Amino acid sequence: MEVAKVKITFINPNIVTQKGDFFGTGIPYMPIVLAYAASFLREKGFDISVVDAFGERPTQKRVCGDNIIQGLFPMEVAGRVSGNTDLICICAGHLIEHDDILKIVKVLKKKRKTKICIIENSQAVTSYPLLKATDDYFNAGADFLIYGEPEFTLLELLQKKMKDLSSIDGLIYLDKGKQKINKRRMPAGSLDVFPFPAWDLFPIRNYWKLGYAHAPYRGSYLPLLTSRGCPFRCGFCTIPFMTEQRWRARSADNVLDEIKYFNKDHGVKYFHIEDLNPTIDKKRMLDLAKGIIDSRLDVRLKFASGTKIETFDEEVLTLLAKAGCDYVSFSPESGSKRVLSLMKKPFDHGHGLKMLKVMKSLGITTQACFILGYPGEKKEDIVQTRDYVYELFRAGLDEMAILVMAPVPGSAPYEFFQQKDLTSLTFSPKWRKDYDYLNKTRFKIYIRSYLIKMFRHPVNFFSAMAFGLFGRFRTKSEMTLYRLLKVYSLPNKGKSMRC
Repeated sequence: MEVAKVKITFINPNIVTQKGDFFGTGIPYMPIVLAYAASFLREKGFDISVVDAFGERPTQKRVCGDNIIQGLFPMEVAGRVSGNTDLICICAGHLIEHDDILKIVKVLKKKRKTKICIIENSQAVTSYPLLKATDDYFNAGADFLIYGEPEFTLLELLQKKMKDLSSIDGLIYLDKGKQKINKRRMPAGSLDVFPFPAWDLFPIRNYWKLGYAHAPYRGSYLPLLTSRGCPFRCGFCTIPFMTEQRWRARSADNVLDEIKYFNKDHGVKYFHIEDLNPTIDKKRMLDLAKGIIDSRLDVRLKFASGTKIETFDEEVLTLLAKAGCDYVSFSPESGSKRVLSLMKKPFDHGHGLKMLKVMKSLGITTQACFILGYPGEKKEDIVQTRDYVYELFRAGLDEMAILVMAPVPGSAPYEFFQQKDLTSLTFSPKWRKDYDYLNKTRFKIYIRSYLIKMFRHPVNFFSAMAFGLFGRFRTKSEMTLYRLLKVYSLPNKGKSMRC
C-alpha cells in the first residue's frame, strides 16, 4: 500500500453521563489525543477522516439503564465510515464510555472486514489502561490495541502494513487466538516534533454551540495540551500505571505558536489547559506567560484539570494573570495528612491556602477538588477534609468538586475493591457499601460551603449566579446546572431504537 492511498478513519465515541453524576460524567472533552494522532499521520501523507460520534450530533440522546448517551447510534457511526477505509481507530477516551465503545466495535465488525484498532487515552485521569481491558475489546472484535502514546505505534503499524506485529512496541494483538502484549514503547523525546492538533477535521463549532465545556465556557475555545504524563504516583490515579511517572513538556515557544495560530487564524480566544500537571517547570510557565504578554494576544487561559498547587508561586500566578489566566482548578484531595500519606500524594495545606488568597487578589476564579472514601480513611479524616474545605471557602474559594473514590483499573485500590464492571467505576460508585454515607456527607459539605460563600463573599456568590443566567460562566458548578437542564430537556431517542 502506498502511503497516499492508505485511508484511516478515526472515531471519537459518544459522551456518556451517569444519572446522578453530572459533576464527574457527561463532560464534553474535545478528543485531543485523536486530534494529535490524526494530525501526525496526515503530516506523514496518510488519508485521514474522522467520525465524531458525539460532536456530529450532540443533541441526540438515548437513555440506556443508568446512563444517558449523547451522539450518533452505533449503526450511524458505522454508516459514516468510508467503504475504502484501511484501518479504523477508536479512542478509548474515558472509562464511563467503555460499554458504548464495545457496541461500536461490535457493529463495525458485523458490517465490514476492516481492521479495528483501539487507542488508549493516557492523558486524562478519567481514562483507563487498555492493558486492563484486553478481553473486552478482543471479544468485541478489535484487532489491535495501542497502549501508551499512539502516534509512533500507529505509524509503525501502518508502515509495516499491519504485519510483523511482534516487532511493534506498544501494540497488543491476537496471534492464533492468544493475546500478545509487546513491550511498552518509549515516548517521543521531544513533544515539539508533533504538529498541532487537526481540529479542522472535527466539528468544533458543534462543541461551541453547546454552551458548556470542561472549563467554564465563555466562547470559542480549544483544549491545550502543553505537556504529557505526570511524575507523581497518587494511589487513586491510573496515570502512573499508564505513563510510568514520565513527564515531558513542550517548549514555551511551541505552545505559544499554537495559541497564536488558533487565535489569529481561527478566532479562538479561550484555551482550556488539560494537562495532568502543566506547571511543573516554573521557567517554562513564566516564558509562556511573557510570550503571550509580549505578543499582545487577547486570549484567556483556564487550567481546567486539578493541577498541583505546589508548582505555583506568587510570581508565576501574577504573570499568568497578566497573560489572561482567569481560572485555576487545583487538587488538595484531602484535608487529612494521614490520608494524603495513604494516597502517596504530597500536598501542603498551608501553601494551598496561601496561593488561593493570591489568586483571589488577582481575580482568578478557583476550584478545589477532593476525594472521599479512600481505603483506610476514617471519620476523623473526613472531618479534617470538611474543615479544610470550609477554611478555603472562608478565604474566597469559588467552587469545589467532591468525588467519591472509584478504584480505576491500574490504580492502587483497584485490587482492594475487586470491582470488575468497568463502567460502574465512576465518581459516584453506587455499588460501594458506604456510598450512601459518603454521598450524604459530601452533600452536607457542599451545602455548608456555599452558605459560607454566600455570607462571607456575597458579591462573588450572586454575581456568579447572574453570569450563569446569561451563559457566561465563571465556575464549573453553574455551568453543570446549565448542562443538566439542557441534557434532560433533550428527547429520548432510545425509546424507539435499541441502545
